Amino acid sequence: MNHPLPEDAVAAAAIDGPLLVVATSETVARYAPAWAATARQYRGGYRVLVIQDNTPQEAGQIVAEATSLAAAGIVAVGTEAAVATATAAGRMLGLPVVAIPSNPVSG
Repeated sequence: MNHPLPEDAVAAAAIDGPLLVVATSETVARYAPAWAATARQYRGGYRVLVIQDNTPQEAGQIVAEATSLAAAGIVAVGTEAAVATATAAGRMLGLPVVAIPSNPVSG
């Protein structure tokens, strides 16, 4: 299954500029080719930051990378913990975050 960046969700979040895609290595390996095809349309392009999971250091790396890129928004793809970390970093920066958990919780 291809898992492109969700164009409608990015548009709904009013992200108009560079995207920082935050993902775990597993999701990057699985979905990066589809992301490349979808993300070409975004003004300012995109950058992928691979994180391990939910740690304070990871949130700091996301903040630094988003600042360096002058990101207009963050797309978080991966485990719930990785998505939560990226969401927290987005809140710190006041950026919109589109969350795409790779392992939705059931039950």
